[in-house]
Amino acid sequence: MISRLFVISFTYLYGANMFQTPAIVTVNVNESIVYVNVSSVIEVAVNVREGYHIQANKVSDESLMPTTLEVNNTEFITINKIEFPPSKKFKLEGTDNFLEVYDEKFLIKLFHTPGAKTGNYILRAKLKYQACDSKSCLFPRVINFSIPVEIEPKK
Repeated sequence: MISRLFVISFTYLYGANMFQTPAIVTVNVNESIVYVNVSSVIEVAVNVREGYHIQANKVSDESLMPTTLEVNNTEFITINKIEFPPSKKFKLEGTDNFLEVYDEKFLIKLFHTPGAKTGNYILRAKLKYQACDSKSCLFPRVINFSIPVEIEPKK
């Protein structure tokens, strides 16, 4: 009985992971070292799995969800502008309309100005997106992630 329970537990704990598909979208951000009251840019790297794309920040069809980036916890830093890359045109199979999309790897740039207080901080961010393959679009998703920022004295 004990060995059977072990096999069932092993299958449940480890076997389930064998069938998980890789994430369609991943986000990577390096720690940024910035200087008091000096404007600079933080780059958010987004990777879209091969065979998929996500809707651009500006969509041509109001029924689609645009990709957006929301940044919170900004009392120590002022976000001046969020810049998305130019989109690409993509035609979904069976339709005549082109979608504005991002695919592969791209950067979202956060133009910002740190405040006067030095230290290590964490910005909380959310990337909201809607992924599609060549035939259909999936439900919108949200990726919560952190942006580590170290504010140093002005050089």
